Amino acid sequence: MDTASSATLARHGRATSTAFSLLYLDMDSIKLIQDDHGQDVGDGLRCAIAMRLERSLRANDAVNYLGGDRFICLVAGWLDHDEVSHLACKLFDTVSAPFKIERLSVSVRPSIGIAMSPSDGDTTEALLKSAGAAMLRAKRMQSGYAFCREVGGLSIG
Repeated sequence: MDTASSATLARHGRATSTAFSLLYLDMDSIKLIQDDHGQDVGDGLRCAIAMRLERSLRANDAVNYLGGDRFICLVAGWLDHDEVSHLACKLFDTVSAPFKIERLSVSVRPSIGIAMSPSDGDTTEALLKSAGAAMLRAKRMQSGYAFCREVGGLSIG
């Protein structure tokens, strides 16, 4: 994780008394779209994704671009499982809708991993690792999103 992402996580945790949810989003197809249509289209798509994510969150939440096809959303405050599930569905639908980039209509599909502090980790690295593992599970299962922890391990949303 880059320094800016670590700083954002640290600031966010302090501002919310360390209670927040981290949603790790991996976008399928960005590299293919960029390979087919060029760097400008890929960059435009990443910017459009970031803007959609920001518009879908509250003012005190944060979006951070990790590089490549990965983003994180930091959601402030104590949210229960159902509230985070609802948000994950909203983000999935928001990002899955087609994008108009230059003259192209392109679509991506996110896989979202969810970790909640402090139960899924009490450090920046632990939360990112937990959310990353959940994202890989969501990607493997093609479920859209997965939680890091539920009784007995990962739970599919």
